[in-house]
Amino acid sequence: MDFKKLENYATKIGIYSILLMTAIGFLMVFDIAFNLDILPGQGAKTAAGVFAGLLFIVSCSTIFISIMLNMKRVVELIEENIKKDE
Repeated sequence: MDFKKLENYATKIGIYSILLMTAIGFLMVFDIAFNLDILPGQGAKTAAGVFAGLLFIVSCSTIFISIMLNMKRVVELIEENIKKDE
């Protein structure tokens, strides 16, 4: 299994979902604060909130996947530094 490709995909998915979640958050804040009716009706606002929540879960998951895939490299770097100090 190619961990580098998997890490790249997980990182890209995480970044794109965070950007999309941020855009939805800005739309919702401006819609509520300035009463712009960008998202007309309560159903659309609820759907946007649920979608933003799902994006939050996806982005957190991909960040944790990236951390788990990089853990091996971090441990190897720590071991190399310990061996250099001895």
